[in-house]
Amino acid sequence: MSERSTNDLYRDTVLKHNRKPHGYDGDHEVTHQASLHNQVCGDHVTVRLLVEHEQVLAASFCGESCAICTASASILCQSAVGRSVSALVAGHRDLERALGSNGDQVLDWPDANGLVGVRKFPSRVRCALLPWEASTKALLEASL
Repeated sequence: MSERSTNDLYRDTVLKHNRKPHGYDGDHEVTHQASLHNQVCGDHVTVRLLVEHEQVLAASFCGESCAICTASASILCQSAVGRSVSALVAGHRDLERALGSNGDQVLDWPDANGLVGVRKFPSRVRCALLPWEASTKALLEASL
């Protein structure tokens, strides 16, 4: 993908998901929940999941966050429903790897490839990863 199209995809993805975030303040039963804070940017996000039989049935988030973190949380909530717990944890690992590399890794999550453009701004990578880290924390550590 060319530098221009990567930048366009990044910008368009962040703007689209920040304007109308999927799963923001969703009203659903919750079995797993975790909150994280990014002290550098000031982001605070709580991810709430409904999991049954190792499958994500609902996902939402709340909190105060920058456009990158909000877009990332929206992508997570849009894409997680119907996936297995292990697929969600793997998605976090894959995004983390993609943001830390210079390669053209293609992610198996709708719109998540648009977040890869944030790797050009190292101080903002944590903003993109925070909701995914919260979901993994919720799944592996915190159940209600």
